[in-house]
Amino acid sequence: MKQTRELLAELFKASGDEQDRRFRNWAKFVEKVDQSIANGYAFIGDLVHDGTIEVEIKPQLFLVASVAGSMKYHSTTYTVVEMKADGSLTETAIHTTDEKPGWALRIRDRVADMLAQMQAAAPQIVASDPLTAIRAEVNALAQKLAALPAEQRQEMIRILNSVLTQ
Repeated sequence: MKQTRELLAELFKASGDEQDRRFRNWAKFVEKVDQSIANGYAFIGDLVHDGTIEVEIKPQLFLVASVAGSMKYHSTTYTVVEMKADGSLTETAIHTTDEKPGWALRIRDRVADMLAQMQAAAPQIVASDPLTAIRAEVNALAQKLAALPAEQRQEMIRILNSVLTQ
């Protein structure tokens, strides 16, 4: 189900941070986490656009970056916000700042774990035909593979290819 919402403003409200318009504040959907990457690019997903947008109401995570301070001395706070199945937004216990280098590493693994738990708890699709069931299983496997470090992911793909070509 989709809803039309002022999602960016709602995410900042849920995170407990205010949007200081002097700085570039942002939020993004976290669809997956690449644990082989040690910076902010590890969090894969689209940016949340300002203004009214249409959003899919489902359990999902958002990374909210809020900059505060003076123009000369400012820092960014990174907070993970969770959307529940009913569309409500809640701040998680996962947050950090860029006051020390390595902000993404401090939260990356916890975000990946939370995302994996959410995906594991998602209702399983009951298929009416075998092809639909296989597609659902392949999609679930693709999500699990995406969460693996690159080297492990490549090894699993090699294994799957060998099984499929037998």
